[in-house]
Amino acid sequence: MNNEKNKKVWLKKCEETLRMGGRSEVTIKNYRYAIIRFLNRYDEKTNISKLTTDDIIKYFKKDFIDKG
Repeated sequence: MNNEKNKKVWLKKCEETLRMGGRSEVTIKNYRYAIIRFLNRYDEKTNISKLTTDDIIKYFKKDFIDKG
């Protein structure tokens, strides 16, 4: 579920993966911001792991691409 505890776990995993890839702290901060925005779009009852690629694409189109 999309609760605060799980959000922290997902963010930590993403940060660790980025660090293992040699990404800078600025890059990690930018990813963190984008991931938090994405997770905050859904309520606590949403099972984030059940989202499809289409759901994620819709989010990016609405919140990033179509804002221009």
